[in-house]
Amino acid sequence: MPGPLPSTSLAAAARRAGRISEAIGIVDAETQRTELMEGRTAADYFEWGLCYEFAGLESTSLGTLITAFNLATVSGDPRIAFEAAGQLAWLHALCGRGRDADLWLERAKARAATAGPARRGADVLAEALRAADALRPDLAVELVIARATGAEDELRLIALAQSAVFRYSAGAAPDALLDELRQAEEADGALLVEYGENLVVVRYTEGLLQLAAQRPALAVERLDGVAARGGEPFVIGLRALAHLAAGDAAAALRDADRAFAYYHQWPRILIPAGLVKALLAAETGDRRGAAAAFVAACRIADENAIPSALLNVPPEALRRLAAIAGADELPDSVREMLRTTA
Repeated sequence: MPGPLPSTSLAAAARRAGRISEAIGIVDAETQRTELMEGRTAADYFEWGLCYEFAGLESTSLGTLITAFNLATVSGDPRIAFEAAGQLAWLHALCGRGRDADLWLERAKARAATAGPARRGADVLAEALRAADALRPDLAVELVIARATGAEDELRLIALAQSAVFRYSAGAAPDALLDELRQAEEADGALLVEYGENLVVVRYTEGLLQLAAQRPALAVERLDGVAARGGEPFVIGLRALAHLAAGDAAAALRDADRAFAYYHQWPRILIPAGLVKALLAAETGDRRGAAAAFVAACRIADENAIPSALLNVPPEALRRLAAIAGADELPDSVREMLRTTA
């Protein structure tokens, strides 16, 4: 079976070093060379999909990774088929499209036995995030801890950051988790390249934990750093909540409006943005607006099977919004979640 093109190796090296613009330039030049289409392998498309993902070109990344999966399936490359399915599951889970993530996880599991050792382990990250989405943080922690690591593991810090979020959900103190994360950054700083996926997820986690520790200004600071480096889609919903907690209603509303204007395909962003709109309406006495915004956020959570995304606000705020909206207006899954957690 032929290996990837030499240009793909150059793109991969640039991506790992954080030179994302250079990596995308190499990939775009290669994809425009139609005379070489027959020589392209599933491994080429897989790496190109990673480059597009790191550049924030989500739709292009998804399409390219699907091409990698399909080509690997046809050509008989089980490792790339497995890795592509796992990466697709992780991307969908990260964005909050839970049901799509579940489908790709099934495809990854169907190919795991013949794939050989995983190099990225994105499938386990996706499975753990889906467990947390289903309000099972203990299982999520177990999955991440059991995830194999090695010299080629580019996602070690992502796994650690995810574990910190899951452990916080299970009751761990945010300051202790922040200390662990700082120690890991010092020990594994080479993975924190600018624009890298590890950096985005680690900084998001730091923002979440600072917000949990009631330091919203520090949360905004960490999330601003991600947004300035092209990671706004990952953090804008959480940043809206941090602005609100810091008392900056105008900035919170700007982020919430921007989330709905530009990131309608990111349910995990739309839910906290909707909660911000609901809370701001409730504060001004607009009960109808608060109810509408809260019910809309709950329906997004139900449709995408991510009820845990509603727990980004304090339980008392969630109960207040639920009371304003009325139980009959909420999906069954949300009513059950509120009954057991809020």
